[in-house]
Amino acid sequence: MLFRSRTGTSARPGERASATLLRAALARWSAQIAEDTQTLGLIAPLGMSTLRTLSGPQADTFVQTDLTPVSVWAALRSGGKEATTMALNAIAASRDAEVRNTLIRALAAAKDDASQVLIREFALSGSLRAREMLNWLREEFADPSTRGGTWSWFRKSYPALAERMGKAAETQIVRAHV
Repeated sequence: MLFRSRTGTSARPGERASATLLRAALARWSAQIAEDTQTLGLIAPLGMSTLRTLSGPQADTFVQTDLTPVSVWAALRSGGKEATTMALNAIAASRDAEVRNTLIRALAAAKDDASQVLIREFALSGSLRAREMLNWLREEFADPSTRGGTWSWFRKSYPALAERMGKAAETQIVRAHV
């Protein structure tokens, strides 16, 4: 496991910025691109812990680490409906744009049908801002495992999406995803 052997799973005191950036890049590559089961197994619990924190009462004190985006992605990839529900609750409760963006982009990792239904209902509920909706759709279409289902849903839900996002964003939807 190149990720852990090169950089470890957490920052060390006095660690150089290059090591922090390398850890995040190796974790992302190992988890999201190679889908290395050892890496996913190592960082998914970190992501579940993050989701529990963000969907609970201490969310205001949360500080992201270098592995937060990829660990949340891994938790959503392997955590099923439970992880998805926690992520959606955390998005709904958060006003922090960076936290919301991290969670929204990670939603595309959820592959199971039950999670996809929850996410798509949430997307149409009005809980996402127009730009957040575009970011989520971009991630969904970029992931081959969710692209087909998202395309079918997108075609069926296009009128509701266009109405939800407004005329100004309608052109952006078409340009970005068709």
